[in-house]
Amino acid sequence: MPRWKWFVDQTGPSNRIWIAWDDEYIDVDILDVGDQFIHCRVLIRCLHEYVLVTVVYGANDIVVGWSLWQALSNLAGAVNEEPWLDMSEVCSSSGDIRIAMEEYQACIFDTGLITLPM
Repeated sequence: MPRWKWFVDQTGPSNRIWIAWDDEYIDVDILDVGDQFIHCRVLIRCLHEYVLVTVVYGANDIVVGWSLWQALSNLAGAVNEEPWLDMSEVCSSSGDIRIAMEEYQACIFDTGLITLPM
């Protein structure tokens, strides 16, 4: 029987980010909450291993997006050697948001993250 636990972003304008987990399998320790992200350390119980996870709900406004990219850069500086999974947006697009995507890709490069194929 699942033992669900929840964390809801209370800082954002509309509680946009929710995290749910089964406490039997993983433990989640919330480390930081911003208006566009939740950063946590996850213990995978069966492996006795930790991974950092950042869940992002980025703003559509490019100016507000810059504050997210700065926050990701700050988080990257504190990661050290721990595995880090950033659940964020896609890194390629076309049209009017091309410049924003280029800046986002620069942020990904600067923080040492890699993108996974979709």
